[in-house]
Amino acid sequence: MPNRDVGSWTAMISGYSRRENHRSALLLFKEMRREPVRANDFTYGSVLMSMSCKDLGCLKEGMQIHGCVEKGRFAGNLVVRSVLLSLYAKFGKMEDARLLFDSMKERDLVSWNMMIDGYTAVTSFGLFQLMLAEGNLHSCLSFIHISKRSSDSIWLDIFEMVSELHGFATKLGFGRSNVALIRSLIDVYAKCGSLSSALKLYEGTMKGDLISCTAIITGLAQQNNLTRNTWNNILNIINRCAIFSDSNF
Repeated sequence: MPNRDVGSWTAMISGYSRRENHRSALLLFKEMRREPVRANDFTYGSVLMSMSCKDLGCLKEGMQIHGCVEKGRFAGNLVVRSVLLSLYAKFGKMEDARLLFDSMKERDLVSWNMMIDGYTAVTSFGLFQLMLAEGNLHSCLSFIHISKRSSDSIWLDIFEMVSELHGFATKLGFGRSNVALIRSLIDVYAKCGSLSSALKLYEGTMKGDLISCTAIITGLAQQNNLTRNTWNNILNIINRCAIFSDSNF
């Protein structure tokens, strides 16, 4: 093509990015910048999605584009700022992500979920409460992000927070219907040492689910003083999982 406009460049960059050929997307963007063509919001959004791939280590280049965006006419573009937010969050630069997040005049559910997913359990729960206080929509994905953060946490004193989250999710219809959320809740209950809550949720919704079985067994095995009753619980769950597993073949 002798004359390649911004639409042509962006279509190619976006195509590479969607197919996860991130290196080619980045190289093509650099080539475009050597031409007398000005990037638009779709161009920035596409190349920033590729830069968010941690394997490329493009945080520095992403921050440079952030500077260009702030100086240009796309400073307030929700799509561009959301992708920038994803870039900072994926690289663990949560202070930069929060500064960008707080500066956004408009924040959609994707932006909220990115921040919630990037923070630790306690901070993400506080942000989730702020999201609700501001009247923003919530999704099952928000609950999954928080419950996963809770299960990854080193704190064992977050039972009340998780219990509150569980109750709220149940009221909204997420607590008994979404497999990923239920598995995360069972996992965090087990890691918190609240095995009765984990077992109750397991028996009521996920009986025979191998992933949930593993989470409960791990939680039981990590108790300091294993009683005969504890061992019986472990054996019962193992046997039950084996039965359900065999029935699938």
